[in-house]
Amino acid sequence: MARLLFVLLCLCGIGFGPLWAADAPPTVPTQALAPVVREMCSRKIVFLGEDANHAGAQTIAVKAQLVEILVQKCGFRGVVFESQFYDMLDFQHSLDDGTATESQLSSAIGALWSRYAVFQPFQAWLFKEASAGRVWLAGVDPQVGGIGARYSPAELLQAFAAVLDEGDRRRCLEAMTRHNQWTYDDAHPFDHAAFNTLEECLRKVAAAPGLQSGSASSRLSAMVSSYRTYLQSIDPHGADEGARDRAMHRNLTWLVSQWPRNTKVVVWTASVHASKTPIDSVSHGATSFGTYVHRTMGNQAYALGFSAFGGSYGTIGGRGPINELAPPPSGSLEAFAFAPRGNQDTARFLSSTALKQLGNVPGRAFVYSRLQSLPWSDYLDGILVLRTETAAKASP
Repeated sequence: MARLLFVLLCLCGIGFGPLWAADAPPTVPTQALAPVVREMCSRKIVFLGEDANHAGAQTIAVKAQLVEILVQKCGFRGVVFESQFYDMLDFQHSLDDGTATESQLSSAIGALWSRYAVFQPFQAWLFKEASAGRVWLAGVDPQVGGIGARYSPAELLQAFAAVLDEGDRRRCLEAMTRHNQWTYDDAHPFDHAAFNTLEECLRKVAAAPGLQSGSASSRLSAMVSSYRTYLQSIDPHGADEGARDRAMHRNLTWLVSQWPRNTKVVVWTASVHASKTPIDSVSHGATSFGTYVHRTMGNQAYALGFSAFGGSYGTIGGRGPINELAPPPSGSLEAFAFAPRGNQDTARFLSSTALKQLGNVPGRAFVYSRLQSLPWSDYLDGILVLRTETAAKASP
């Protein structure tokens, strides 16, 4: 089956051209992606990572190509973003009601990707597929207050407050609204007392009788649980640096439980979250999202990272400075990918076997701005190295 897929990809190609705007980076030839797809097609959960700056346009374009292939050719139906859990659930609720719009999807995915010109044609495709019921879209990030978010700044909190007794409702709604909209000031600082109030209010919401039955209650209960774990990550008494990734795994587990049995899922995230082993240099080695999944799923899960031989990358959100990628040193995974020098491929795939053979070498598959010497096969199942990355830019 894998060999047949490889032949079909190479001979027939898959039509991605209409998705991309004229000024977008060129799509990577299907032949270059065929070995990647062959590795991922039979898995149940696939992580598509990226540099932690989230600002590589070529990476975004290739990830979009891969998602479409995985949906159309490999039977994947869940597309999950490192986006707010709450707003994406609200988008799905609107889809169910027949009131969803692409603008709502854009705000739910968030400014981390939706403002990039290169992402917007892919977003339109996602909306079309979700509206037709061919894919389910979701987010897993427990954080709140994202730029452009519509649901979590107010409506989410009103839903939380609605299950509280009248004596707590107003006080808790005020505290939660101040936090989600970050309107703290000298008179109302974010301090231990403010945090304690939030924690108390969410504990009361979680215990409210109104969360005990029904599909809407299940959805709200999942959001309460996510929010409470998010609070652990910002606790002024001592933040839990692993809370966010733990919540992303818990949120993904809940989402999959709501979808048809054996739904195949692709997760769009940063490679540091996709990593199948904790990274010592990230959150003091706290367990990553991908580690939780790989512990549960074993070889049914796959983590793909991205890097680049040269080019440039942008700033989160696409409105800051453009950064040039330094030439990779000899012996690095990027230099190895494009050896010998005459190689003109637009992208080269380093499989798990290739990464194991390389061993501990410098590379920038986690953060473009910094080389790290790591045994990369311990962290990622494969790395797609682009010849040229391009900076992602926000639409005007």
